[in-house]
Amino acid sequence: ADMALNEEMIASAALKRSRLTRRRRRVVRGGLAGVEKVVAAKCVTEGYMIVIDRSGKTLNNIPTVVYHNAALDITTPVIRTLNTGFSRKDKNRK
Repeated sequence: ADMALNEEMIASAALKRSRLTRRRRRVVRGGLAGVEKVVAAKCVTEGYMIVIDRSGKTLNNIPTVVYHNAALDITTPVIRTLNTGFSRKDKNRK
């Protein structure tokens, strides 16, 4: 009886982990979609040809971007735009 209960608990925990992982992926995908939308709009508005995510690393764990001119970094304006969108959503929920 104890063994069956233990196996049931393990199966239940695995199912919960699986559901949590799927939910996390959906949330991340949704967040990335929002970021991509804001970045794309900024590119069209300001005439950028390409945007590179400098936070990533290569398969050899080397930074993808070795150097960048900080004046070209659009991270802060993109975050500001995203935060504005979130604060509007929060106000609408109240």
